[in-house]
Amino acid sequence: MGRKIGWALSRALLYSSGWALCIVLCLVWAVGVAYGLRLFILSTHPGWLLKLYGYGASAYVSVPNYGLIDAASVSAQQRPRHDFLSGLPLLIFFAASVVFAFAV
Repeated sequence: MGRKIGWALSRALLYSSGWALCIVLCLVWAVGVAYGLRLFILSTHPGWLLKLYGYGASAYVSVPNYGLIDAASVSAQQRPRHDFLSGLPLLIFFAASVVFAFAV
């Protein structure tokens, strides 16, 4: 479900909006995924193996355009945005997950 929401967000806004909105949406998306995972962990108290699986699945979902577009088919002018959308949300997710693990 998270993957489909990320794809819809990518198609509707992330590739066509301005850079400022794109950055804000990436921040909100990645922090939201990290916070949702943290709340899920706090409510269910899974073992370490399920936590590891949860972090891996959430890292996958945190990149909203993952698998949406073949990287070879992206035009040269859209390449910087595509690379940005493929990298920044994942980094934000990792940082937010560390912060939430100690603060929430």
